[in-house]
Amino acid sequence: MKDSLGIFITFDGNCVDALKFYGDIFTVLPEQVAKYPDFDDKIMFSQLTIGGTNVMLCDTPPDVDFIPGNNIVMNYANGDFDQLRHVFDGLKNGGEVRMELQEMFFSPLYGMVKDKFGIYWNILAQ
Repeated sequence: MKDSLGIFITFDGNCVDALKFYGDIFTVLPEQVAKYPDFDDKIMFSQLTIGGTNVMLCDTPPDVDFIPGNNIVMNYANGDFDQLRHVFDGLKNGGEVRMELQEMFFSPLYGMVKDKFGIYWNILAQ
């Protein structure tokens, strides 16, 4: 499967407003919208495609502090598990593993890492 690189942006409870704002500007509709269970109708995951780029948006989870400037994450997806492990291992070299690669309800292989430059990455099988 082909590589996919996208941007993941978290919001401070106003993701619905952001979806409308960016959708109106770029004349696109959300392709997916999932809400957190039991979290005031907040967005757990949504996606827009803007200029061929996947832009994923969500509200900050209830147990995580929202910090402006740290709310943008690079999202790397691929169907080749060996390639995902290679990328994850490369990014964690000199960085910090936030979540080891593991199976999640939304992906058979997912992990989070902050690279040595302070950039956050989601690595997942698509």
